[in-house]
Amino acid sequence: MCVPDLADSNVCDEDSDCVASHCQNGRCCAGGDCCSAANQCPASCTTAPTCLSPGACDGRRYDATCNSFICGTSAEIDDDSACTVTTLANSCGTYADVFCNTQVSQSAPSCGTTCSTNAQCDASANCQGNLCVSDGANGDACSANNQCTSNHCQNGFCCASGDCCNVAANCPASYSNAATCDTPRAVRAPATTRCNASKQCTTTANVPDDSACTVATTANVCGYYDDLSCTGAVQPEPAELPDELHQELAV
Repeated sequence: MCVPDLADSNVCDEDSDCVASHCQNGRCCAGGDCCSAANQCPASCTTAPTCLSPGACDGRRYDATCNSFICGTSAEIDDDSACTVTTLANSCGTYADVFCNTQVSQSAPSCGTTCSTNAQCDASANCQGNLCVSDGANGDACSANNQCTSNHCQNGFCCASGDCCNVAANCPASYSNAATCDTPRAVRAPATTRCNASKQCTTTANVPDDSACTVATTANVCGYYDDLSCTGAVQPEPAELPDELHQELAV
């Protein structure tokens, strides 16, 4: 049975079914992929959302169109949904980094300028006085572990472990012993405090220190001649015998 050729958008099997002599995508039209609605068009006419500018959380997409019963692609459409919660918008220095939020319409997120908790600061910073400040290096002053890169604050300073310091004078007195005058000729301080390169308090043993041997300490009894005394210097020169005594001893 003869039937009229089909107008554009009608369902067809072959070109001869259509007034336009073109059957594509199962419908009649003048050319290309035919349609009666955009949702009938091939996936190639659509582009998924993409995040074009992460810093601004700004993205675009392209949709299928059906104009004059022919499939096409729209002009770019503002769609920021591809800028997700894992899209870094801004690295904010000492403040926490900011990210996009997956919404279709977004604005560029702003970095923080104040804080009330450490969570509002970068991982390498902490909240002090409502401002995010960088964690301290070894030897920097601190009052809590989270203020240090090493996460260890002791004795008012940052370091990896133990008692921390910036200079030896910062260390507790327990790291040293006072000099003692054990004998007038052999004197040592058992230990002295040191702040090492890692800014940790340590002890150096047996450091020469003759300062406890003062002028009240007799170094040498010289018989008929005046006795010799120490000087109280940390490292004094050896006491010299009088020339007359040298001569007597040489006989």
